[in-house]
Amino acid sequence: MPSGSPKAQAKLTRHRSFLRVLTEPTPVVGLLTMADSSLNFAVRPWCETQHYLRLQMTLQENIKKRLDQEGISIPFPQRDVHLFTAKGTSIGEILPVNISS
Repeated sequence: MPSGSPKAQAKLTRHRSFLRVLTEPTPVVGLLTMADSSLNFAVRPWCETQHYLRLQMTLQENIKKRLDQEGISIPFPQRDVHLFTAKGTSIGEILPVNISS
């Protein structure tokens, strides 16, 4: 039996023949890391070498489509940049573009 999320295991098992996933060793599906801005999951089915690239691309595409269907968006990292100027200097003297509008 695959390890990890029961729903993910069931889904992977149902699509095993279509995706050419081998029955042994068992696939692994689960939380890999809790990163700064994301939860990274691992989906690691086994297949024959010649089917690896197609399997990876198909899985990624299907996962993204399903997330979209469920209304789950992927937050991309954002960074706020605060600019401070030295006393008596304007931001226009530092940046080559006009940001005053």
